[in-house]
Amino acid sequence: MNDPFGPFLRQLGQATRAEERVAWLGRGDLRAQGDCLQPGASVLCHPRFPGQFRLDLPRHRAEFRRHGFTWSDAAAEELGAARFSGLPQSAAESSPVFTAIQLRVSEAAMRKEISDLDLNLRGTLGARFPWSEGEGWWDGLVIPFPKVSRVEMAADLSEAFARQWETDQRDPGLVAWPKSFQDGFLKHTRVLVYRLGSSRGRVVHVLVAFVSPLVLTFAPESELEATGDGLRVEWRPWDVTIVRAIHSVYRSWKVDQERDSDSFTYYSMGLDVRHRQIPELLVPAADTQQWECLWAGDGGDRLISRTPPKASLKRYRRDFTDQLLPETAEERLGRVRSIIDRHRKELFRGSINIALLREATGYRRSLLRDLILELERLDGTGEEGYAVRLPQGKSRHDLDQLEVVCPSSKEGRAVRAQWYQPRWWIRWVWLGVPTAVGTLLAHCVGVLTDGKSVPLWEAVLLSMATGSALWLVNQYAGKRARDSADA
Repeated sequence: MNDPFGPFLRQLGQATRAEERVAWLGRGDLRAQGDCLQPGASVLCHPRFPGQFRLDLPRHRAEFRRHGFTWSDAAAEELGAARFSGLPQSAAESSPVFTAIQLRVSEAAMRKEISDLDLNLRGTLGARFPWSEGEGWWDGLVIPFPKVSRVEMAADLSEAFARQWETDQRDPGLVAWPKSFQDGFLKHTRVLVYRLGSSRGRVVHVLVAFVSPLVLTFAPESELEATGDGLRVEWRPWDVTIVRAIHSVYRSWKVDQERDSDSFTYYSMGLDVRHRQIPELLVPAADTQQWECLWAGDGGDRLISRTPPKASLKRYRRDFTDQLLPETAEERLGRVRSIIDRHRKELFRGSINIALLREATGYRRSLLRDLILELERLDGTGEEGYAVRLPQGKSRHDLDQLEVVCPSSKEGRAVRAQWYQPRWWIRWVWLGVPTAVGTLLAHCVGVLTDGKSVPLWEAVLLSMATGSALWLVNQYAGKRARDSADA
């Protein structure tokens, strides 16, 4: 049986000078003088640092292994950086070894995805504030809803996450990961907290994370002869430990935030390209304190995601949660455009409706409606242009029936973006008209029955109550139906 420490053993030659046979006794960078080994002694050392050695003893072997097969902190740091720069160019698909190509892709993806999420969140300024409280039957009353008035980065928890990740994943046989390895890890991982404030003083947090789950672990004995190094960089599959580590770091930080201690939190957590699917057992949470979104991407078109069901969310919160995926409005528009063009050229020259687009993209119906209307606004002329039509006899609220056709097509009726814009004046009509009509009728009934008119204030209050009740019933039923269809 081969000695597992074989690559780290050497013998001091007979001609080796005495000053070159002084053993390395401590973890510092200075040798302790006076411990001169005899020629021919078997010593332990890393091949890259032959001058740092100690006598081959069982207790020395244990210490040598615990410190990453080095005798000094400086050597450990140098090796930690070299393990990133010396990654293999390729590896078997099932291998946990991280390659140099994957490292470059991961770093580029991290920068792109985090930049997109930052752009999406800052783009919510002026939109309705995504709070989670106060949603009920009164949601449609004439109330000036709070808007997002500020978006700021509250904290960068990347280093705290790196420390937590080491605590969770470090092999018990290692004393610590070198700082140089931690620095390399942080080039591919970000954990950021954004604070969104409303015009009414409310606050929500959005935690944005991109993690390349790399670990430093012992290499198999079969690789020691080939690599000459006892440690290697490996990749961990996506599991609950990653999500738990993110939550742990965030909760520790939030404890010290007195003004935000009870704020609602949205989580947007992503991993690198090696995660081709999200494990079925990993289910995003959604409750009164948090809402999670999980995704994996490579900075390009490959993006998979999993979110809690959105059917129970109000429309404005669905719009907000769309921004928690690292995909900008321009990228969504380009994706829809490419799908429409591909269908036109490869499959057929007819129309493509929202139902087909939804199957291809997974986007919500109202989001697709807004995207195709934007396409029509930007390029609504010419043979290669886009026009949105609604088949005859179909309701404008049946979004699946909206079709994208060539502008020259005469089929269906043209769809106007104004149909789907909020019309706040309708609230006043629903309250004002019943009030006026009810007041007049109450006055007439009073005159006809006993010759006395009903006091004006009673008529107004009665009419307002009746009109408000009718309007609320109509709004509640219609809005619930449309929201359910838009999930």
